[in-house]
Amino acid sequence: MFDVTGVLVSTALHTTSLLTLSSICALKPTTSPGPQQRFDGLD
Repeated sequence: MFDVTGVLVSTALHTTSLLTLSSICALKPTTSPGPQQRFDGLD
C-alpha cells in the first residue's frame, strides 16, 4: 500500500529545509562569503 502520510511528512521536511536554507542565505548575504564557511559551521 502506498504510504501517503510518509510521503507528506517527507515532502514537508524537505520543503522546510529548503525554505530554512533560503532564508539563511537571504538574511545573511554578507556573513556567508562562501559554501566552505557554511559547511564548516555544520560540523
